[in-house]
Amino acid sequence: QQQQQQQQQHMQQHMQQHMPMPQVHDGIHVGTLNFGLIVYDLETTHDAERGNYAEKGIHECSQDEQIEWKSRSQIIEFAAVDVLTGESICVRSRPEFNWEDVKSHAARLFAEDHGHADIIQDQTLPYFREV
Repeated sequence: QQQQQQQQQHMQQHMQQHMPMPQVHDGIHVGTLNFGLIVYDLETTHDAERGNYAEKGIHECSQDEQIEWKSRSQIIEFAAVDVLTGESICVRSRPEFNWEDVKSHAARLFAEDHGHADIIQDQTLPYFREV
């Protein structure tokens, strides 16, 4: 929980430093708008038998077969910021499968290289549907 709050604060500070948002834009008070402009990023992982890790040149399946691992992907990290207000969120969640279920060599290597293995194995994290 504390780590999530620190990540949110860091993201908000970063956005305020690099993208300062005026309280009034073109004569319209930002708080009176009926919409926002949200930028988001997702990190996912999967338990399909085959996958790809393009950076390492590992292609266990063809382009046509990629739908299999993509359809088995689950969100493990979600970050978003409202560009107009600076409000942000960053959450981590574990997938609904265990590390042992990650069969693809490409998926395992990618997860290890990008810190996703730790997220997958962290049983204290909620599932994404619970966040």
